Amino acid sequence: MTTTPNLSELFARPDMPFTAFSDLPVFLPTHESWIIQNLLPVGLTFLSGDPRSGKSSLALQLMLDIATATPPFATQDPALDVASQYLRPSYGTIFYLALETQSLTTIPPTNRAP
Repeated sequence: MTTTPNLSELFARPDMPFTAFSDLPVFLPTHESWIIQNLLPVGLTFLSGDPRSGKSSLALQLMLDIATATPPFATQDPALDVASQYLRPSYGTIFYLALETQSLTTIPPTNRAP
């Protein structure tokens, strides 16, 4: 003789404990390397947006700022020393890969008389 399981046993939910925010581990911020302090970290950066929104102009300007160690966006504050500037660039080498072209177009062959 088989017994029919109780519906509460058949569709039992597992116990899901909640964790309080204060119980989460505290992660201390790691030291990040910046090529432009507080704006552009060292490493690979993707810049995306709508067509003709100024992505290339921004990238070229930031590359010029990095190559010349000039603060970007005219943010040089004369009252602060160089180490205290908010957007402080590091002098560095830039590799710029522009993938802006549409697909490659093929030129149809010209019609030649036989």
